[in-house]
Amino acid sequence: MSLQVCFRSDASYQIGSGHVMRCLTLANALRARGVECNFITRDVQGNANDRVLEAGHALFCLPPAKQPGEPLADRGGYETWLDDTQYSDAHRSKAIVDAINPDIIVVDHYAIDYQWHREFRPERKLVVIDDLADRIHDCDLLVDQNFGREPKDYLWLVPSGTPCLTGPDFALLRSEFRSARARSLERRRHASRPFRILVSMGGADLENASMQILSVLESVKDRESIEVTIVLGRSAPHTETVRAAVAASSLDARLLIGVSDMANLLIDMDVAIGAAGGSVWERCCLGLPSLLLSIAENQKPAAAALAKAGIAINLGDFDEHGWGEELLFNLERLRSGSKISQLNDLAASLVDGRGAMRVVESILKLFASENES
Repeated sequence: MSLQVCFRSDASYQIGSGHVMRCLTLANALRARGVECNFITRDVQGNANDRVLEAGHALFCLPPAKQPGEPLADRGGYETWLDDTQYSDAHRSKAIVDAINPDIIVVDHYAIDYQWHREFRPERKLVVIDDLADRIHDCDLLVDQNFGREPKDYLWLVPSGTPCLTGPDFALLRSEFRSARARSLERRRHASRPFRILVSMGGADLENASMQILSVLESVKDRESIEVTIVLGRSAPHTETVRAAVAASSLDARLLIGVSDMANLLIDMDVAIGAAGGSVWERCCLGLPSLLLSIAENQKPAAAALAKAGIAINLGDFDEHGWGEELLFNLERLRSGSKISQLNDLAASLVDGRGAMRVVESILKLFASENES
């Protein structure tokens, strides 16, 4: 009997693309095991729908919930990310789910909790991907890839006995990172010239942190010995501003848009300046040291935990003063060889690139147990 999985997740300028992209990683890994996957997303600005379609999965779009001129009610926190009430979103999604009749629903959305889940229960098995451990879920399996997260953090947030896959062992990385891991670790045994710096502040980079980082890097000593690569997503709203800044920079700098082979790009880098989102696990897998700059509230715990364990360097919060000085100080330490090999090894030891495969096995086990009962 074949298995069919339906994903419910969104991407937008406000949300970013990370939730949909890690769902897409899981969907691709499931498809490699013969599973048919579908996506339900909301059709809003900054979506990642093209990436889903390019990967060959079926896509079903929910229309924008707000009417022009009608303000969105302030429901506080991440709840506004849904752009609708949970009941309305669940009702619209259920019409699609009933039509395609999947065996399992996977939800990756900070604005969705048990109120949405219960509209599909107990008829459907449900898997939740989360980072926050801040709300109740009605699910059969939970995945939280955060460093330092433990199953006990969800003790009162999921039904009793629900398996919780926690920590970077379950980081949802594309297979290209696992394949590139050995080459990347070998490359890091040898110093490179010029010293190559990656700036990756998320696909959308809504705050235009990339341009401000580039401005700070103009003050680096011995600038001719460094090379800067800035990466933005296809729908990043500040692309032209960053492009102009790169063209005017005194640094050897370039801008890449919509990189399709991030693993090979990371192999060539010596250090990354990046947000503490999902891409941090990609860098860890390839042993690439990270200077972390938090651009969202949910990134702060991960940045602090990784820094405390000596796995990355925490520059602080983008909206606070002082991170520029921290960036220049720590970058100089790494360029001189101090600490960089330690960061390489500790980062690589945290993530082996097989997380998606482990989650797939748990989902297949969930499906098998359903058919045995």
